[in-house]
Amino acid sequence: MDYWLISNSLADNVGTIDIIPSIKTDHSAILIEFQGVDAKAKGPGLWKLNCSLLSDKTYVGKINSLIPKWAQEGENDLEDPRSVWDWLKYNIKKYSRKYSMNKCKEQKAEEDMLNKEFQEAYFIFENNPSQENQATLNVLRERIEKLYEEKVEGIIVRCRAHWHEHGEKNSKYFFNLEKRNHIK
Repeated sequence: MDYWLISNSLADNVGTIDIIPSIKTDHSAILIEFQGVDAKAKGPGLWKLNCSLLSDKTYVGKINSLIPKWAQEGENDLEDPRSVWDWLKYNIKKYSRKYSMNKCKEQKAEEDMLNKEFQEAYFIFENNPSQENQATLNVLRERIEKLYEEKVEGIIVRCRAHWHEHGEKNSKYFFNLEKRNHIK
């Protein structure tokens, strides 16, 4: 049951394949890495502030300390108040993007570490199904599930923003997912 079917045209581009343990299912996860597939180049797009940063106390504190500095720099170097305002927005955007990228890298590293620890604990438990190994596996499973629940919340927020911007209606799947998350 744990397999993927791919077209013959993609078969030549398969680099590595691995079967790894998965959470919340009785099936294993399959990892397929492709090589030689050119990624589409993305343009700069329209930047939007990740509003979840506003609940990050470190980010808010740093922005609050930097805005007066940037305002002073703008007032010293620029004459037009509109240019000062644009200078402030530029610096907020620049700092926010950098902070978001660093935070994302940290979260990705944490996710990779947790998945690696979970896989190791899973194989240890399979070879030695003791209570202690089961407890370790359960703790790691809970940490991974919490991490993924936070990701799902972010996905839902991004979908809502997309729906709002493009006038779309949400799907039955996300409606039921939201309803389930609010019930918990």
